[in-house]
Order: sequence, then C-alpha cells, then structure tokens
Amino acid sequence: STGQTSAAPYFPAGMTTVGANYKVPTAAQWNVGVQHELRQNTVLSVTYVGNSNYHQSQGRNINSLAENDPHRLGVCGSTCGYSGVKLDPNLYRPYQGWASIAPLETVGNSNYNSLQGSLRATLMKDLTLSSSYTWSHAFDIIDGELFANINNPFNARWDYGPSGFDRRHISVTSFIYKFPFFRSASNHATKTLLGGWELSGIATFETGNPVSIGAGPDNLGLGGTTGNRANVISTVTYPGTRDQWFSTASFAQPGPLQWGTSSKNSVISPGRNNWNMALFKAFQFKEDSRFEFRAETFNTFNHTQFNGLSTSVTASDFGQLNGTYAPRVFQLGAKLMF
Repeated sequence: STGQTSAAPYFPAGMTTVGANYKVPTAAQWNVGVQHELRQNTVLSVTYVGNSNYHQSQGRNINSLAENDPHRLGVCGSTCGYSGVKLDPNLYRPYQGWASIAPLETVGNSNYNSLQGSLRATLMKDLTLSSSYTWSHAFDIIDGELFANINNPFNARWDYGPSGFDRRHISVTSFIYKFPFFRSASNHATKTLLGGWELSGIATFETGNPVSIGAGPDNLGLGGTTGNRANVISTVTYPGTRDQWFSTASFAQPGPLQWGTSSKNSVISPGRNNWNMALFKAFQFKEDSRFEFRAETFNTFNHTQFNGLSTSVTASDFGQLNGTYAPRVFQLGAKLMF
C-alpha cells in the first residue's frame, strides 16, 4: 500500500467455512448386559456396548488442484523429480484469489462396538478387588477434531479406518488389602504403630493405539492441506524391538502424484504394562487428632515402556521407538488433622 517492495511475498489467504447442508450431528447408543452374583460379595458383569454416530463434522478443501490438472507435477517440484521451476499452486486453483477453502460438512460417521466384563469382590474380609476388561473396535474418518480436514478431498472414505484412539484390549485391576497383622494387638503402642496398614494398587494392561504410515514429503502436487500414506507391499509383522518395532520392509514410498495403498492406522504401536501401588496408614492418637501417612509408587516395577514410534517411510529412524513413558516414581505424603 506504500509503494515499497515487501520483505516477503503475500499469498492468498485460506478460509474455513460452514457447508451448505449442515445437518445436526446424531448419535445412537445401546447396551445390553448380564449381572450375576457368583457368591456373597462377588458380582460378575458382562455387557455389550455400542454406538453409531452420523452427520459428524469434517473439513474438506474444495480449492485443491483438480486430479487431472497438468500442472500438478510442477507444483510438486523436486519431490516428484520435476527439474523445472516449482510452480505456485495458487495460480491453478478452481477459485482464484484464495488458497485453501475448507467448508465443514456434516457427512462423517463413526462407530464403536465392545464387549465389557467386570468383576467386583470382597475376599477374606480384608481384600477388595475390582477388575475390568474391554475388547473393542472403533472406526471413524477423523478422530473427533472439529476443524480438521480429511486428507483426500476427492474421497472421504480413503480416511475411514480404525480410530486413532482404538485400543483392542484393555484390562484394569485395582485392589485394597488391609493387613490383619497387629490390628487387634493388646498393646496400644503396637496396635497404633504396626496395625492398620493398607496396600492398594492399580494394574493396567492394554494394547497400543493404531498409527498410519506416512508417505514422507508431499508428493501429490495438489497444493497442500492433504496427507498421504505409504504403499503397503507385504504383510506387516512385528519383530517388537526398539530398533524395529514392525517390519519396515512392508512399506514403500508411493510414486509421484500417487495416493498410497496402505490403510489408515494399519500399524499397532506398543501397549502398556503398568502398576501403581500405595501403602497407607492412619494413626489415631485422640478422637480429634489423626495423622495419615502414604507412600506411593508409579510404574512400581520400573518396567520400560516405549513410545514415540517413527512412522514416516522416508525417515532415517523409520520403525524405531524413540521415547519411553515415565520410569518409576516414588511419592511420600503426610497429613495431620486436629
């Protein structure tokens, strides 16, 4: 506006809008279960739980280059082996003067089905046990992100597959054990100091989340706002090591301007095997004076649990696990009430 040369070029702006036929998102949920008392203070429950969701929100870039546009190779540039000058995609979009135009459309859907079992029991008067297990499967197009765009603007079903939060098996067991030792001791000091201790814990075992294998640098030449996946060339296996969690040779980079053939979230990342435990004692000195002590451990057995799976087919660490969950942590707490 001042007539001076700008320090950087100005490009057309993108726009997020609401689609013309914005239907009300709808969810249908159902469950049926059986509960049975196995013995006194022991109850077993088995339940089927499911839901289907319709008219879910998802964005779609309607201003990508057309799939048959002859300029796609030039827009892709050196990533696709193009030797000429890289072309500006904004010159070839259907709606000139704008970059991405992504109306939110309520056309997505998702579903979830699960078998859930639980056991609650009080054993030997001193042990309280609660255990649950879920076997489930969830499918969607976008994992609940209101303003996220689908990767393929020409085919939303290309992104349909297992949800990113899908865990096929989840088991959680918790317990509280009240030590009977010295609880009824005749000596007041012995009873106060050594009696009344409680041990509690939560054990979690679960399979990992599914992840997609990325195709590497953008090779589609559609002007961005897309995401591509690698080609799958053989059955995926799991060596299960830190340096090779899955068979990286099962994937390959797709050719220039080609969509990958691997499905959404086709690889399962590492699961969890975690124990948290606590030791608790309440010291009752007088009717209105009470001291509580708690010693807690997280990842009690210091089990190394890897995460940070590298999923880009062109990455130098492809298939490796580059992180871990927290190691064992001790925590002490005390509370005095008077």
